[in-house]
Amino acid sequence: FQAEDGIRDLVRSRGLGDVYKRQFISSFSFAQQTIFLHNDNPIIKITIPANWEFTDEEALFSTNPEGSSEANRMIVMVWASDNPSADDAFTIMAEDAYDLVETLISEVIWDEEVSEFENNGIYYAAIDGSGYFLNEDGTKTAMLASIFLFMPDETNVMCLVYMGSSESYDTYDEALLDMILSISPK
Repeated sequence: FQAEDGIRDLVRSRGLGDVYKRQFISSFSFAQQTIFLHNDNPIIKITIPANWEFTDEEALFSTNPEGSSEANRMIVMVWASDNPSADDAFTIMAEDAYDLVETLISEVIWDEEVSEFENNGIYYAAIDGSGYFLNEDGTKTAMLASIFLFMPDETNVMCLVYMGSSESYDTYDEALLDMILSISPK
């Protein structure tokens, strides 16, 4: 599968991790309500918890729990390839995701195993990593990150990136997993 190859090709002495051991998204659900954003041709549907806020800017959907403190430093971002038919679409998406995580988190160590699964007819390849966020006062906050590459249909290539403190992951891991497993083709 190209998603796995795309991430594996970029692995700089790292591999895809086991995530479940412990065009753009334009429709998603809050509880029972489906909201359609600016795009008239949505690629996927995703259900986010009712108490999470979201932004939709420049083809990037991001969400996090409302009122979460800065100490949690938690965010989930999802975007689609702007050229999904390119031979290197998965490689570009993986590279962008790695660059994003490694820009915000220091000393990232990526897991060694590929995590592959299928849900709602969508195939996923994923990797987990851990590192540190460098605070302004010079202290470090332990952070976790996950990158998911997936194809919701025969045309589109998408990426979901989670980054958060260990504390936020422990608090919101079930909601995060439910959100990821809610993704379905539109």
